Amino acid sequence: MGRPLTPFHGFYGQPAMVSHVRRLVLGARLRGEAIPPLLLGPSGAGKTRFVDALAREGGVVRHILFAGRSVKVADVVSAITALKPFDLLLIDEVHSLAEDE
Repeated sequence: MGRPLTPFHGFYGQPAMVSHVRRLVLGARLRGEAIPPLLLGPSGAGKTRFVDALAREGGVVRHILFAGRSVKVADVVSAITALKPFDLLLIDEVHSLAEDE
């Protein structure tokens, strides 16, 4: 079992960022659209925790693919095609995917 999903009210020190993202999520929900892609930050910045909160706030399911040199294009395609409408996908450590695949 993974860590519990954290809503945005658990984030401290970034009120402007949280407010902005909350508006993006609410707008997407009201329009019946998916949450827009977001650039979340460098390694160690709390991307996984942020995606957990984003999923909780948006009422959607989140999926995480831990990327690395051993992950193949087929693994990424499989993760993407398994998504249901509005699901979130975080490809953690995406920069470590092999470029020659």
